[in-house]
Amino acid sequence: MTFRAAADGLSLTLMERLIPRFPSHVCMLTTQYRMNSAIMKWASDELYESRLTADISVANHLLKDLPVCISRVERYNHLE
Repeated sequence: MTFRAAADGLSLTLMERLIPRFPSHVCMLTTQYRMNSAIMKWASDELYESRLTADISVANHLLKDLPVCISRVERYNHLE
């Protein structure tokens, strides 16, 4: 970040600016929908005081279970 950008008020994120103005509208979102539990654990422990949880829809997902990975594994196995 440049000094000019900081001086122009860009050193704070939009959320950092809104929270003080609307504190009653702020809450911690504790469920995430993108990472499985094992990957998410570090972020939860280090950044969210272990309050973050993975939704059941993604909690046990593995890369090998994704459609693009399945098709590549099938092609690879077919070559053997």
